[in-house]
Amino acid sequence: MSACSRTPNLSFEVPISFEIPQDYVWCQTPDDNNTYFWTSQGCGSFFPPKDTSYFQARLNPAGVSYDFQNDKFIGIPNNTDDLKDISLFLDETGAKIHRMERKNIGGFPMLISEWELSYVDTDEVTKTTRVNRILIAPLVDTNVIWIQFDFALPTNLEKDIPIWEHFESSFERNP
Repeated sequence: MSACSRTPNLSFEVPISFEIPQDYVWCQTPDDNNTYFWTSQGCGSFFPPKDTSYFQARLNPAGVSYDFQNDKFIGIPNNTDDLKDISLFLDETGAKIHRMERKNIGGFPMLISEWELSYVDTDEVTKTTRVNRILIAPLVDTNVIWIQFDFALPTNLEKDIPIWEHFESSFERNP
């Protein structure tokens, strides 16, 4: 058997734990992106209902990777000083950045970001929503684990911010 015909072993473990609230249930969408959702309500036919907050996660989101040698996430701003990437991202998405922070948890690089995104509602009115995201580089090739928390629409900060804060602080409890 030639070396080219063998299937590579892509299994790896990232010894980082985090907590998604117990009342959130897991479901997978039938799309090709292997996106996983945790919602406080059941998933609809394809996506969680707009009136609930939810988590979504995937391995290797499109256009985002990690460069180990330069300790930098590729395809997304790494911090608020990353002006070239930020201006390009903001121009493309119309997003507003509330927070960007780099951390290392258990030896793994993480990027935490909090955004406000615009969207056009069904009545053609432009509204905003909050999206908070954590990227983790498991240091296997250029892989990135992407976990995002989408706030309920209309945004309910009093309810959703404590959920996000508990989730984010669960990373801090890693050895």
